[in-house]
Amino acid sequence: AAARARLWCNKGRLNMAWFMAQIWAWPTKFVYAVPMSLAVRFSNIAAFAVRNTRSLGRAGLDLLLPGQCLSCRALTGEPAQLCSDCFRAAHFLADPLCRRCGTPLPGALSIAGRRELDLSCAQCLTAPPAYDGARAVLAFGEVAKQLVHDFKYYDRLEGAARYGTWMARAGGEFLSAAELVVPVPLHYGRLIRRRYNQAALLARAVGQVSGVPVEMRALCRVRATPSQTGLSAEARRRDLRGAIA
Repeated sequence: AAARARLWCNKGRLNMAWFMAQIWAWPTKFVYAVPMSLAVRFSNIAAFAVRNTRSLGRAGLDLLLPGQCLSCRALTGEPAQLCSDCFRAAHFLADPLCRRCGTPLPGALSIAGRRELDLSCAQCLTAPPAYDGARAVLAFGEVAKQLVHDFKYYDRLEGAARYGTWMARAGGEFLSAAELVVPVPLHYGRLIRRRYNQAALLARAVGQVSGVPVEMRALCRVRATPSQTGLSAEARRRDLRGAIA
């Protein structure tokens, strides 16, 4: 009887110890479980609020500052776009092109029709250029002229990302094998006056689209040169000789 009494007492102590442990552990579990559930709920609410705040902010910004055409400044549905009239007037270059200089070869469409054929214009056949290849986005016309002038001289920098996308698409065959994208440097005097290097902005945009690394300091403008506007090709070569290192 004494042994059974001692066993009962021991079981009672164990049961009481387990019960007390659960009582002491319950607040701890509650403290950790409740904040975690609240944190998850608040994080979901915060993410929802951020998404909707951005959408509302974008809508408000579009209402106050609606998007304008990059060329004629007509109102557009999205910023940094061409309006329908300017898009139709712009002459985007496409194959078939001269494999060296990128000049369109419309007469070669019936002969080639495929990018892999080796096509060259008459100028590159008679006097091959010093470079391996070049590509352009647009044929020079009124729309292209307006885009270049506004971007280069009139602080229309909102088009940089759009231009970079166009350039990456036009030069995709070169970028696929490229190791670096290097912008043409600007002399520090002109950089101070202009406040930005348009070539550097375009290089950064092309790098972001293509994934090719961009090196801004690979080249340096060691000598200032006059404006090249209106000069012949020979005069430009003479002015730029030794200006970039």
